Amino acid sequence: MRKQFFKKLLYYGYRKLKGNLDYIRNCRSCTHIRKKDVVETLSHEPAFTEGFFFHDGTLYESSGLRDRSFLFRYSDGFRKPVPEVFLEGCVILHDRMYLLTYKNRVALVLDKDTFEITERFPYEREGWGLTTDGTHLIASDGSDRIYYLDTGFQTMDSISVRDRKGPVRHINELQYIDGIIFANVWQTNIILAIDASTGEVIRKYYIHLKSKGIRFPNLNGIAYDGEYLYLTGKYYKDIWKIRADRFLNRSGQK
Repeated sequence: MRKQFFKKLLYYGYRKLKGNLDYIRNCRSCTHIRKKDVVETLSHEPAFTEGFFFHDGTLYESSGLRDRSFLFRYSDGFRKPVPEVFLEGCVILHDRMYLLTYKNRVALVLDKDTFEITERFPYEREGWGLTTDGTHLIASDGSDRIYYLDTGFQTMDSISVRDRKGPVRHINELQYIDGIIFANVWQTNIILAIDASTGEVIRKYYIHLKSKGIRFPNLNGIAYDGEYLYLTGKYYKDIWKIRADRFLNRSGQK
């Protein structure tokens, strides 16, 4: 079934992936993250990774797909199916878990301990990535835009992600760190460092890490525990632990 799923995903994403190929090839200014940068390789829960983040030292993950969505907490292995929606990005803010859905036109608030849904809000955009700066929810929708939301999922502000050539589309999973939003670019091995105020791309990273059995790039998942970044992808078997200094260093080391 998984093989059939990947065939469908590859077919569905071909046109968008083709549009990203030039972006990958022209990544001459990228900082390259290689196997030598990995401090530790951890086991990844089999998941169609959407949200991936730490809160109070615990790693959480949301897995998407219609009828197969679930939430997972790594500290105790707690897993809760949420089959009625296609889960997307998630984050905890003020001790409540916030979740986007893909095309269900609803956003969810959950109890962070039990994963029980406590509130539902209308949400007209596609849900993709979600992070927080400690005050706002910060969301992507697969376009070049990143949205600042209140805890009722109302838009307070937005920025356009732009590099020297113009808008950068397919912004996916997000991780906010000290005024910088790190973002996966859908179906590429590229991570962007984005100025959280202006949307300017200030650094690019090409991730030269491969998970066994994955035939095409679907890197998605950036988590930060205060010292290390953790990277993974959809149905990847691995989580790669890398010192955050490798990403926060402004020297441009290759």
